[in-house]
Order: sequence, then C-alpha cells, then structure tokens
Amino acid sequence: MYRNTITHSYQYAFAGLVVGDPTRSGGEFSDNLVSSGYDLLGFGIIVGCHPWSQCGGGYASDVAVYNNVSSGAVVNFAVDGLNGGSIRNHTMRFAQGSRLPNCPGAAADYTVAHAINVGPLQTGYVVRIFDAGSPCNSSR
Repeated sequence: MYRNTITHSYQYAFAGLVVGDPTRSGGEFSDNLVSSGYDLLGFGIIVGCHPWSQCGGGYASDVAVYNNVSSGAVVNFAVDGLNGGSIRNHTMRFAQGSRLPNCPGAAADYTVAHAINVGPLQTGYVVRIFDAGSPCNSSR
C-alpha cells in the first residue's frame, strides 16, 4: 500500500492506517500521508494489531514500512505487535489529544512495543504498550 492520502477532519476513527494482519505475512507500506483534526484519530499509522482483542496477541510479520508522514493523531506512529520487518524514514509531528481507549495522556509522535526480529527500527520512540483491555503502559 503506497501513495495514499488519509485525512480525518470530521469523524473519529481508531486508526488511519493499520499495517499487519497476523494471519498474513509481508507487504510494503510507503509514501502514505495521514493527517487528523484534534482527537479524530487514535493512531495515525499503527504497525501490528496488539490493541485489538481480535488479534489474540498475534504479530504482523515481515513488513517494510517507510517514508510515511503522519500528523495530528493522538499517537502518530505506533509499532505494537511486529515480528520481522523494518521501520524507517517516517515523519511524525503534532501529536495531540487524548482520545485513545485505556490510555490517558497518550499523545506521542512515535511509540514502540512488542517488536521482535525487526531491523532497522527507526530511533526516537517512546516505549508504550497498547494491549487490548489493559491500560497502556509506558516508560521514557
């Protein structure tokens, strides 16, 4: 999936772009532009699906995610549930709002949790776990 523009200006959505169905493997996600009005996207882009109970703790695998831009979401770019692949060259800015279930004060440009066998992984993230049904957990 590449070269898409996803804009949320009027209605809330949990995520603008989700990468990683744990029943499938591989894929390239690049050059996408995701933007959000205040509190209209929980995640701009999320790689992995740990925040959803339907995933049952599964991991996305072997995806290449690069050169995307995300702005204005509560969490602009998150990795949570990835086994193999690469995360690089993203632009994330203007994280805002608080509309993310079970996670008060979650606003962040870039978060990572549950990532194994990944390389390279873009630097500059905050560790934050978004497991379904649990309060988010973070460390800086």
